[in-house]
Amino acid sequence: MSSQEKRNQIYAEFKKLIPLCINGNVSAKEFLEDLNHVVRTIDDIVDKDENVSITQIQYTFFVMCFKLQVNPFYLQNCGILTGVLMVAYNAWIDSDKLKESEDKIKNKWGSVIRGYIDEILPVTAYLTGGYTAMREVSIKLRDLEVLYRGDRP
Repeated sequence: MSSQEKRNQIYAEFKKLIPLCINGNVSAKEFLEDLNHVVRTIDDIVDKDENVSITQIQYTFFVMCFKLQVNPFYLQNCGILTGVLMVAYNAWIDSDKLKESEDKIKNKWGSVIRGYIDEILPVTAYLTGGYTAMREVSIKLRDLEVLYRGDRP
């Protein structure tokens, strides 16, 4: 299986969680899809996994600067979402440093904390469906993370 095929397989599994996260909230779905686009594109640029066109970079910039900022779900919950995104961003920066280490423990932790962005899923589930929805998404997310963490794109 090629790395692109594996990436698509992993993404398909994570995508199955989206309906559980949004509880019918169309704006929440659009927020998660747009955020995923931004994260994947920036990851591809940094890791040089995939060729990213100028058009993709321009659209990603548009999404980051404008589209996410006016999303109704984001506007209603920006206090909570911004905090989660800040923690995820900070962990992602640290993960790149840790993954460069020859120390196996640091390297593994780099892989684990790289996934902090996934925490946006149970938080979104909480915001759209409450505590029970958050817990349902959270445990399913952990199962996927255990299965794919070392191989995530």
